[in-house]
Amino acid sequence: MVQYSLAVWLSLSPFGTAYLTSTHGAPIAIAVYASLGTITAVAFLLLGLSLSRRNVDVEVVRRVTRSRQPKSAIAILINLSAVPLAFVSKPLAFALLSLPALAYFLLDKRVEL
Repeated sequence: MVQYSLAVWLSLSPFGTAYLTSTHGAPIAIAVYASLGTITAVAFLLLGLSLSRRNVDVEVVRRVTRSRQPKSAIAILINLSAVPLAFVSKPLAFALLSLPALAYFLLDKRVEL
């Protein structure tokens, strides 16, 4: 059931992106985009927790999901802080919104590929 929640919030991200570009970066659009990112990060964290609980026997799955939980928690805090910051400083809010995306592209040293 948790995977459906993540799919719903991910499917809304193109609308948030389109709204952001159509308003040319208005503060409310940045706040909406950051809110969608926050909700998506929460759904991703819940999916990881669910996978970790269901695969107690499989050490690789537990290790991968547990190693991503701190990144997800930090992404939630960063996206959440970008919501009010959008009304104060748009460039700083955009910079904050780029950090979680960059963090997920970095390889985790604890996970073997």
